[in-house]
Amino acid sequence: PFIVQMLSGPNKELAAAVLDPQLEQILFNTLRADPHNAVLEPGLAQRLLQKATELMQTMEAQGMTAVVLTGAPLRTFLARMLSRAAPRLRVLSYAEVPDQKQVRIVATLGA
Repeated sequence: PFIVQMLSGPNKELAAAVLDPQLEQILFNTLRADPHNAVLEPGLAQRLLQKATELMQTMEAQGMTAVVLTGAPLRTFLARMLSRAAPRLRVLSYAEVPDQKQVRIVATLGA
């Protein structure tokens, strides 16, 4: 869609980070347990925010738009959580990436 086109421009490739599978499972379980009031353990949340900030800075320093891909159920939750610590880090779901756009995984976001 349009948002991916804005982030990657005319390139056929989207450079993006993905979530560490264990972290993604923890986030999914947290969200599933209480979709309206999902709260992470404070230490985990702090580490995730720090790593997201570092990821954003690293990707930007390499001339890339900072993008993290995740599953659709986590997209909004993760985007809201990271918005203050890493305001230029875009969180997209895999479903938002058009079929003709290739994804090049450049990093893994863990906590």
